This record gives sequence, structure tokens and C-alpha cells, in this order.
Amino acid sequence: MTGSAGTPAPSIARGGNSATSFSAGWRSRGPAGDASADPADDRDWQPMVTLEIAPHPGLTPAQARAIAIDYGLRHGATRIPVRRALLFYALRRLGLDAAGLHRPPQEQHIVLLNRDEVAAALAGGPET
Repeated sequence: MTGSAGTPAPSIARGGNSATSFSAGWRSRGPAGDASADPADDRDWQPMVTLEIAPHPGLTPAQARAIAIDYGLRHGATRIPVRRALLFYALRRLGLDAAGLHRPPQEQHIVLLNRDEVAAALAGGPET
């Protein structure tokens, strides 16, 4: 087996470590150029969006108290700051994405109180 330049490709069977060989080959291409992007200009990473969550209103009072303890809710709700770049993943992980809207309270224990604000931020609107 040969590499892209006609040289033998690293092989684990020959005792080569493909990860080490890859990184060594990567470094041999010369120094990396200067990054011209300023992290402060990242319009999706810098803004924070606040998720306001509460127990699902369809839960019994005892179930709602248990959920409040599990999520650290004070006074029935809490706020979770999330970077806009990670908003989709946070909503999905918490079950607060569109699929979670139709789940019964026994499956979806929390609800998003500020859904309209979060939807605007998800669409690229102003941060909340």
C-alpha cells in the first residue's frame, strides 16, 4: 500500500502507529498560518440564550416537587444559560425540541417557559 506521494503508507502490521504517522505527516507540511478570525466576532458562539424551564403542568404536585429537586428548581422554575451555537443540542438533550411538545408529562417532565424567545434565538435573532 502506498501513500499519496508514492511512499509506503504507515501500517500497524509493520509496527507503524497510524495516529502518530498522521500527525507527524501533518506537522511536516510547515507552520500553520496566523488565524485571522477574532473569536469575539463569532455571532453564534458569543451570544447567550436563557432557557427558562419548569415542571410540566400535567404532573401531580408530588411529581412536580420531585422534578424541582432533580433540576434544582427554585420557586417552581430555573434559568439555564446556553450559548446560541449549542442551543439546538441543549434543547434536544432536555427534550425541549419540537418532538418534546407532544410527549405526555410522564415522558417529558419539564417545559420551556420562554419558547418564543428561544425560537427567535434559534432562528438567529437577538440573544435573550
